[in-house]
Amino acid sequence: FDLITLETLNSFADHLETLSNTCSGAYDYRGIFDETSKSVFFDKGHISDFGNDIISEQIARDIQEFIDWNYLLLRSRNGYH
Repeated sequence: FDLITLETLNSFADHLETLSNTCSGAYDYRGIFDETSKSVFFDKGHISDFGNDIISEQIARDIQEFIDWNYLLLRSRNGYH
């Protein structure tokens, strides 16, 4: 990325903590590709299928606690145990 794009992305990340105070979660994925040497981008702004797999797996891990909690809440409201 060019310097302006990096600065813009970093400014978004600077607000994640504030965002987390008003919603269920805000996650910083800036380093999500740090552990892979395989190409994850088609070009400057488009992610490959491999890159999308990495992101989707992390999102699934991050939201799993909310899915589990909502499932249990709905079951208890409907009288299931």
